[in-house]
Amino acid sequence: MPYQALGAPPPDLQPTPPVYPGPPPKTSAMTWVLRGLGLVLVAAVSGMIWWSLQSGSGGGDSPKTSTSKKPGQFEYSTVAERVIDSDCAANATGKVRQHFQDHPCKQVYRALFSTTSDKDGKKILVSVIAVRMPDATAANELRALVDGEDTGNVKDLTRDDKVKVEGGPQWVAYGEYKSKVNKDLVVIVESDFYGAARDDARDSDTLSRVSTDALRLGDQIAE
Repeated sequence: MPYQALGAPPPDLQPTPPVYPGPPPKTSAMTWVLRGLGLVLVAAVSGMIWWSLQSGSGGGDSPKTSTSKKPGQFEYSTVAERVIDSDCAANATGKVRQHFQDHPCKQVYRALFSTTSDKDGKKILVSVIAVRMPDATAANELRALVDGEDTGNVKDLTRDDKVKVEGGPQWVAYGEYKSKVNKDLVVIVESDFYGAARDDARDSDTLSRVSTDALRLGDQIAE
């Protein structure tokens, strides 16, 4: 029997030495970089989600977008940019000229456009004139006068010799005429086919529709 110290517990009952945990593993520099990139990515995604929610909320700080004007029946190309004048009498004829001498306008805007027939593709010249009067009453009085027979009118740019239109009609006034009043603004539109002379046969229906549609251009050139 092997020697055993007095009072010592048998070998199989000896206490197991305690095991102490070692130091935690060191984090490499690459690990820290990857963690940092992950945090940046999370922050970026969160920011994008927040911005998306704010933009769609209709709050006061969201950017406003302009609404495009509703298109009309015909499309137009500019032949002559608008000409602005404050002397309407100098740019009118007949009784309309006399009327302006007693009832001066505030501003007259004139421009030329072209479009094409939706039936046969023929080119059409369109004169658009907008006259700004002191108030709506004066505007309605002017419209009643220009709508009358043999009362004269505001001269379009071709008649005023300010613009020469190659191949244009003899005079747009030989075509179709339309007018309207928008508060203090009187809009006058005349249109005729390119190359048309005074006594030529015309598609009056198409010219009438063009002149009616082009009335909306008067509000635009007076802006």
